Amino acid sequence: SGVVVSQDGYILTNNHVIASADEINVRFIDGKTRTAAVVGADPKTDIAVLKVDADGLPHIALGDSEKLRVGEMVLAIGSPLSPNLAHSVTSGIVSAKGRSNVGLADYEDFIQTDAAINPGNSGGALINLDGELIGINTAIASRSGGYQGIGFAVPIQMAQRDMEPLIEHGVVVRGWLGVYIQDIDETLAEAMGIKQNEGALVSDVADEGPGAKAGIQSGDIIVTLDGAKIRSSTQLRNEIAAKSPGSKATFELLRDGDKKHVTVTLGELPTDEVAADVSERLEEKFGFTVTPFSSELATKYQLDRSLDGVVITSVAMAGPAYRANLREGDLIVEINRSSTKDLEEFNEQVRNLKSGSTFLLRVVRQNRSFYVGFRL
Repeated sequence: SGVVVSQDGYILTNNHVIASADEINVRFIDGKTRTAAVVGADPKTDIAVLKVDADGLPHIALGDSEKLRVGEMVLAIGSPLSPNLAHSVTSGIVSAKGRSNVGLADYEDFIQTDAAINPGNSGGALINLDGELIGINTAIASRSGGYQGIGFAVPIQMAQRDMEPLIEHGVVVRGWLGVYIQDIDETLAEAMGIKQNEGALVSDVADEGPGAKAGIQSGDIIVTLDGAKIRSSTQLRNEIAAKSPGSKATFELLRDGDKKHVTVTLGELPTDEVAADVSERLEEKFGFTVTPFSSELATKYQLDRSLDGVVITSVAMAGPAYRANLREGDLIVEINRSSTKDLEEFNEQVRNLKSGSTFLLRVVRQNRSFYVGFRL
């Protein structure tokens, strides 16, 4: 299932709905079918954005999932089980908010509902009684595989935070504190000699990460972020991820019983999984995949470590890249005479290239550069 969220054809759905698809067709309520393209997908929240070539489409208004109350009536809309049951509507209540550690995604802040959700409902709308979209139905908890009264939806605020960068850049970039955190239960609080079991305990700190540079240490307890109380490690993780790299965050810490205040300039969360997802789509479009340049890859492929760019990690032998003489280990340093410093810049440069277009790559192989004319 999916939800049209703009008149010009943007559609929200789940990443797991489209992740293995070779071709995506969208059937609307009037029975018409259109081919859709994947604008971007984020496995970390299980959100994907599609685009159909259309204008003037009826679309749903976005609500505010932060204002939802437990017990509030909601409706789930989708296409469960088979196409014959498309556009089914079920009703229920908000059973809980902020559900996490469900094991469905890396970043979880689910709305729990007892509105009937079945296989096929994934990606569909959870709406309030004003007809506003407040969640994207994602999964169920079930011992039988069918509906048992426990369903989960990604809150629209989280989905919208993903949707905007996916439309603009094709990937989601998240803030990174560079610490490992855990919850504080009653036993741990007693063992540490503290009175509270709220906050997030720093169990380890990444070397040279933003947190380490600001002075955060293992054993610190983070109790507030920008003045707002931190109740769990999941809450802190989600709030840091929602911030932009380069932004500042102020923390109140407890260290050996003393309060401390630390301001951190956040870094960028490493994007290994997102990069892998983008690479799969690159292979389909261009016939090769890339990864960020590193000192290990410089050694492996005999490249100068001072260079910037992205490294080709695989080339499809039947594809246009192989015919253009691109090979594994080649370092792409320019596209159309503009420098390519990193994976984010590469994704931005190739995002709008269309089938049939020709572009110029400058490539370094074993520290010798050459140009490749590439036609899609």
